[in-house]
Order: sequence, then structure tokens, then C-alpha cells
Amino acid sequence: MRERPNDIRVAKTIRDIHATFEQMMCEMDYRQITVKELCARVPVNKKTFYRYYETMDFLLAEFQENMMADYLARVDGLRIPDDLARITREFFAFAVERGAVFERITCAGPHDMLQRQMTENVMARHDGGTPADPERSLLMAYVTESTLAIYRQWVADGKALPIEDVAELAARLVCHGALAR
Repeated sequence: MRERPNDIRVAKTIRDIHATFEQMMCEMDYRQITVKELCARVPVNKKTFYRYYETMDFLLAEFQENMMADYLARVDGLRIPDDLARITREFFAFAVERGAVFERITCAGPHDMLQRQMTENVMARHDGGTPADPERSLLMAYVTESTLAIYRQWVADGKALPIEDVAELAARLVCHGALAR
């Protein structure tokens, strides 16, 4: 990411770029988003876009970093497995707060790569970057994939359960397995 002046107009332009990018991510596959169309929608000229981002990939990286930072701030200080139920509930609360873009990235096929990158980065940071421990690695995979699978199924079912109920059920299932139901 390039250096940005500390200016209200620049901050507004960046917010507008991010908001438009998020809207476009909800409408189409990331690979279909062009600088030209993004700039037309903001509206800013392409020169302005390139002043802050070398490519769309740099914008995507910043978008992912911001989303991951928001989630990690929610679970800061919580550890797996000790705080697993709370972490699971926080994931669902975060997903609902982030809305359509999170749902699209997490549930839509065209964004599998993005979702996988974000999951791996969150896991690495949440795990504290500890050296590879095969048992811990399996635990992290179980927790992550189980939570994501429950979220995706909830979305596929039309969000038939209230978010509080699905978050609680997910926490019980992830922490205690199918017998906890």
C-alpha cells in the first residue's frame, strides 16, 4: 500500500473506494471488477485510484486486512480451546455485522480463494503464530471448518433460526460435538 497524506478528502476518497468495492464484491466475482468500472461508480478518476493502489489486488489485500483486523479485535485475548464457545459466538456476531459482503465471500463459490486466504490468515494470527504442532493444527482445522460449515448451512437454509440461536448451537456443537445437541 502506498503512503497516503493525512487529509480529510483523502480519507473520504478511500472510504468511498472501499464502500464501492464492497458493493461490487456483493454483485460479482472479484475477477470481474475492473478499475475502470470501480472508478466510474465511486466516482473518481483512474489516476486517483492508482495514487493509492498499484492494482486491484492491493485494494483487495487492504480490504481483507481490514476485515481480518476487525474480527481479530473482537476475539483479542481469547484462546483456543479455552474460549472456544465465545470465539464461535463472536464469529457469528461478526458475520451478521459485516453483512452481505461477508456472506458472499464465505458462501459464494467464486470467492472460495478469498475466503480461504482470510481463514488461513485469521487462524495463523489467532493461533499466535506458534510453531507447527500437528494436534493443534488438527484442532484449528476442526474449529474453523465446523464453524464455517454451520454458518454456510444457516445461510443456505435462509437463516431460518435467529442468529443468537444458531450461534449458541454452533458453540455447543463445536465445543462438545453432536452429542451436545
